[in-house]
Amino acid sequence: MALRTPEQYVESLRDGRTVYYRGERVADVTEHPELGSAVRHAALEYASAQDPAHADLTTYPDAAGTRQSRYWKLPEGPDDLLRRHALIDHGTRVGHGVFLIIKEIGSDFLFAHTIVSHQMQEALKAPYFERLRAYHRHVEQHDGRRQAHPAAPARTLLAACPGRALLASVVVSAFSRAVFSPEPENVNQE
Repeated sequence: MALRTPEQYVESLRDGRTVYYRGERVADVTEHPELGSAVRHAALEYASAQDPAHADLTTYPDAAGTRQSRYWKLPEGPDDLLRRHALIDHGTRVGHGVFLIIKEIGSDFLFAHTIVSHQMQEALKAPYFERLRAYHRHVEQHDGRRQAHPAAPARTLLAACPGRALLASVVVSAFSRAVFSPEPENVNQE
């Protein structure tokens, strides 16, 4: 699956989710005076990945040769960490001094849980690490795109801070279902 465009990212937020911000229901987070600003700021992440002038910094070819967001690349050594640093620096410049949080936080979460899930697998003799790797591949291949889980009840998201609570709620919810559910789901299904 191709990298998402800024327009695809913004449109993906118009999915019928229920969001409350400061005690009031938000009909459309993309049009909200404050949350909409956070959405437009986050969309800069997707615009930057589409810019050919920055493609070597913002993307990388996966095992199949498909360009993926570099944020989803699991660091394998010092060079990957230095490129990630340069990527975050670039994003901060694109965001006029405010770093682009949407993929940084989600990918940091995945990378940290790669270590934790491996330790849990060793201690509990359950396939947590494999489930996390499958979920990571799904996130990478869908450029962070949230996929609805058929058994998941409708969620209400509470946005206390523009962008962060929305992202954290979605990432933690999807991650928990993918890695810790008793019956592993096929996260690669569309």
